[in-house]
Amino acid sequence: MNIKIPYKNNFQNLSLSDDTSVSVIHPNNVEMNDESECISQAINEPLGGEPFAQFIAGVNKILIIINDGTRPTPTEKVIDSIYDSIHPRKIYFLIATGTHRDPTMPELQKMLGKYYKKYKNNIVVHDAENNDMVKAGITNQGTEVYYNKIVYDFNRIISVNSVEPHYFAGFTGGRKSFFPGVAHFHSTEMNHKLALDSHSKILKLQGNPVHEDMQQAVRLLDTKKIFSIQTVLNREEKIYFTAAGNIEESFNAAVDRCMDVYSVPMQEKADIVIAAVTPPMDINLYQSHKAMQHARLALKPGGIIILVSPCLEGMGNEVFSQVLRSYETKEQLLKYAEKNFKLGTQTAVKFTELSSQARLWGVTDIEPNIIRSVFMSPFISLQKAVNEALIQKPNGNILVLMNATLTVPIQADSS
Repeated sequence: MNIKIPYKNNFQNLSLSDDTSVSVIHPNNVEMNDESECISQAINEPLGGEPFAQFIAGVNKILIIINDGTRPTPTEKVIDSIYDSIHPRKIYFLIATGTHRDPTMPELQKMLGKYYKKYKNNIVVHDAENNDMVKAGITNQGTEVYYNKIVYDFNRIISVNSVEPHYFAGFTGGRKSFFPGVAHFHSTEMNHKLALDSHSKILKLQGNPVHEDMQQAVRLLDTKKIFSIQTVLNREEKIYFTAAGNIEESFNAAVDRCMDVYSVPMQEKADIVIAAVTPPMDINLYQSHKAMQHARLALKPGGIIILVSPCLEGMGNEVFSQVLRSYETKEQLLKYAEKNFKLGTQTAVKFTELSSQARLWGVTDIEPNIIRSVFMSPFISLQKAVNEALIQKPNGNILVLMNATLTVPIQADSS
């Protein structure tokens, strides 16, 4: 048996004997319709808001908030569907980087496609630490919410997003365009500290303090000025579903359909789970580690997770890397985090917790010594990693989790 795992611009090849117990799961196949019709129907039949034509009537400038290059959001396709309505107006783009680095030129060109050249002088990249900010208020959790001042300079804002599972916010999308997308670094840091709460977990919204805090933060804005466009992609990253209109209602509708694609049943847990990461989430370990959180759901106690991701930009977050190297247990980390929380600590805590439950192996381009310093064992190829895993787990069963930062394995008999 031969399996190909995408890796950079090529593959990692895995050859297994025919008597090896292997299962491969992808995001679910779903019935597809025409992508442009899917977007147009959502825009023409908005949820909880006025029709799009009415929303933009009488305004001469519009701000469009879009995701950065760490999300597969089909921004260009969405703009295609609204362009005829908006192009007579002055159009500006705000890149919702949150606390991520600035997008590169190739990333900007990929995100905006044919619109990049036309609007390149009207693009603002959010800088969470250096842009002028306006205080919107304080949430019930005590998060001080500051937004990029440019948000307040427009009477009409279109937010374009994609909805996927998220390991502590429940799901991406919706409110994330604004919070943390265009919020102050300090605001995001306060929110992400809530990820230390055990109720902050994947696929969970009700009772999830991170999500509820984010939702409250967005409610501090005048949401009547916002027309939200939320997409859900299939396993080939084509648009499966779109919801538009009110930011909360469109997000909730997209979450329901997101489960159709990414909540994938499995027959049994495995001794060895291979977590295959695809672009753009394969950029660094900070992003790629989300695949390991999903892999954990499919793993037997004491099993082995093999991450397959090039991580060409290394660890991806300095705090994440430093904290992981400084503390060996979740308890030590939590004690530190309660008094000295910095953004990135929440991921270090989740990572350390994972390392206490499973053996973590990595097929990456990160220096082996760095991998070893963060509770992982480095391997130069997937084949070598699996060969060693089968020595340690003779007769062990293997599960290959494709597109693992999105695919969430669920026990087949789960309700």
